[in-house]
Amino acid sequence: MRRDTPVQVIIIRNRSDTLSKEYVALLKQVFTGTLQEQATENLYFSEPLGVDIPLLDPDIIDSAVYRRALTGGAKISVVVEIRSRNHVRWPKEVNSLLRNPDVVSVPINIPQQVAKGTIQMNATELGGVEPSFVPIAAALATLEKCRLELINKVYGPRYGNQPSKLFISHAKADGVAMAHAIVSLLNRLQTMPGFKELFEYFYDAESIQPGEEWREVLSQNAKSCLFMALLTEEYESRHWCRQEFLWAEKKHMPMLVVDLLSEMYHPASPFPVDSVESVKISDGNLIRVLFHALRCHINYLLLQYRINPKAGEIVIPRYPNAVSIAGALEMISESVVKDSKKIIYAGATLPNESIAAFNSHLETENVELMSEVEWEMTHA
Repeated sequence: MRRDTPVQVIIIRNRSDTLSKEYVALLKQVFTGTLQEQATENLYFSEPLGVDIPLLDPDIIDSAVYRRALTGGAKISVVVEIRSRNHVRWPKEVNSLLRNPDVVSVPINIPQQVAKGTIQMNATELGGVEPSFVPIAAALATLEKCRLELINKVYGPRYGNQPSKLFISHAKADGVAMAHAIVSLLNRLQTMPGFKELFEYFYDAESIQPGEEWREVLSQNAKSCLFMALLTEEYESRHWCRQEFLWAEKKHMPMLVVDLLSEMYHPASPFPVDSVESVKISDGNLIRVLFHALRCHINYLLLQYRINPKAGEIVIPRYPNAVSIAGALEMISESVVKDSKKIIYAGATLPNESIAAFNSHLETENVELMSEVEWEMTHA
């Protein structure tokens, strides 16, 4: 079990620049769940989020001792450089920090102010990027950098330059417009300076090349990506939507359901959607989707990092169901381990009735099912 901190975020800024307050307030809202003050509220995203990654907002670093103390608290530090409008250079102590091999930088340039109390301006002056969107892009890029560093820490260096893509699963009948909107937002983020390598995605209409075996491409990506299901009225009735979802669930991928249902009544479904986190965007705010998707994956990576499963141990990022249990048993059967076989699921302990139902399948394989909480107690 790992007890250390794999990644932390450090904010570097010029505190005399009042516009930096909006950036800092949004980052605190995202990482600590602290709501912004009305004066610094960003209208793109005004909800508390909360990601279990330490966030530090020190004054300008003025000594080598302080610098080492900052970076010594985690394996990797993601440093958000909020550069003032008249920024020339950082003090030498900050530049020294940024040269640290255990530091990943996210440079953010504050747009020029054109009216007192606002950062609104003609978007064409920033290459088509609206200035009030820059703090949002900064927060998303910081989350994305943390996610990629965690992928590297959990799965090893071979994954370091291969970002885990966002798989967009949708029904063509009534989900294609929303899928296009999310792809457009991801492309917009990639056009921001320094973000080109971030926010990669798999969208079948773009990502499957002519001549490829599309079924195999769908299967491989659904089993290896951050999975986003656009749940519309037609989604569960479409064979390939169901297949994509079940592939991801069986392989225990981090998943987010985007609830786009508009009807007031829906019949019962055999589909295991209820065990997956969901988010509604009835107000059309796609920013919320990306924040929650990244948070979902980061939480799973932190769980994997903390548990550090051994051979014969499987971690499920949510409450188990028949599909995820079947997938876990298949993975365990491939292991040569005869004893200490475990399935560990995220969250609190399930009701005894649910555990008993699962145990009837697990006892023959000598597999123990336990919650994250129970596992923590045995490793305290």
